[in-house]
Amino acid sequence: MLLPVFFLVTSFAAGIALVIAGSTISYWLFGRSLKEKTIAKLGWFIPWILAFYLVLKLGELEIVSEIELLFNSGNYSLLFWAELVIGVVIPILLLARKQVRHSRLGSMISSFFVIAGVILNRFNASWFAIKPIAGATYAPHWMELAILFGVMSGVVLVYSLIARYFPVYEETTIVTLSDQPSTPKLNLREASVPAGD
Repeated sequence: MLLPVFFLVTSFAAGIALVIAGSTISYWLFGRSLKEKTIAKLGWFIPWILAFYLVLKLGELEIVSEIELLFNSGNYSLLFWAELVIGVVIPILLLARKQVRHSRLGSMISSFFVIAGVILNRFNASWFAIKPIAGATYAPHWMELAILFGVMSGVVLVYSLIARYFPVYEETTIVTLSDQPSTPKLNLREASVPAGD
């Protein structure tokens, strides 16, 4: 069973995807972000990591002679395919294109696919794919949901404060408005600033 290896490999892809997504959101909200070239370089690694994960995932099924479960396990097959298509195939196809990697929006959308696929994978392994016990039902208590949303809100709040008041990256890009009076449209230009400025 390669489940720990699967979790480790996908965590690498998810970590890079979170950096790309967080950097892009920071670019829009706070005007500070990693350079576009840096984001593109990070995005270059994701297809290779996900391709390795895909080979491991399908290879394990073939080795243990369970490849047919991809097609005859009902809802479990659908969940498995959804995880692979959303979190592996689509990001590989997107980030394999240089134009997507050098686009902030394209990189962020691709990263969201990776993150969604990893989240679905974790739910598949810990919840959806577990055979229910006859006669037993479960529904989250409102306090569990409140804790979940509270933790998520806290993370967003802390990240927002840190991104606003601290140099999140060693070298960032700050977005400023062009001061050319003759241009009717607002032009955005990027200037490198060292940490602490």
